[in-house]
Amino acid sequence: MCRDSGNTIGQRLKRLKIKAALGALLLCQSLASYASSGGGSAAILIKANQQDSTAGTRAELAANYLRSGQLEVAREELQMTLDIQKDHSDTNYVSALLILHLNEADEKNEYFRRAVRSNSGNTKAAHDYGVFLCRRVRYRESVDYFLLAAGNSLFGNSHLSLSRASECIVEEREVLLRRALDIDSWIPSALEKMVEIRFSQQNSMGARAYEERYISVTDPDARTLMLGYEAE
Repeated sequence: MCRDSGNTIGQRLKRLKIKAALGALLLCQSLASYASSGGGSAAILIKANQQDSTAGTRAELAANYLRSGQLEVAREELQMTLDIQKDHSDTNYVSALLILHLNEADEKNEYFRRAVRSNSGNTKAAHDYGVFLCRRVRYRESVDYFLLAAGNSLFGNSHLSLSRASECIVEEREVLLRRALDIDSWIPSALEKMVEIRFSQQNSMGARAYEERYISVTDPDARTLMLGYEAE
């Protein structure tokens, strides 16, 4: 069971990495084509870069408004940017966060989807979209986005994406938790869940080993202490 689940996760992660690499390659080819054609193409590229820079600045500004609670001002800033650049990744990501704050999100939240589709390297958007989907019981979809985030070597919280994914897919829970702990062996939530898993498997030594690591990084609750006590 665990071996099959591991292969499934590994295959899906490999496919997502290949997809991201192909997207990056196509982008590089497009930029090279612009650069080599000269004249009008070069001017278009410069304009596109300027628009991207402006959109990025406005997205950051909107995020600051969002953090300070100025939600309507943030909405206006984001809408002005999307009117010019509908598929700008960061703008769509901040827009997704805004509608969550306003409790206006539907079951899809297209802003999240657009943010990741336009830039598969937007790991924060991928991770948060995974959380959004998991909370709406769209478990399989959520894991794809968690794996997309975790598969990016530049993402500093890949272990958290794997740990959150384990909460969505029960049958692959242990595989995902162990992958997360391979990256960071001291994640409290992952260690706590591994105590539960080992205890349910009647593996008292395994449960105790994970509990000792868990206790060393956090104050355990009564339930976890009881599991450890029963495992002895």
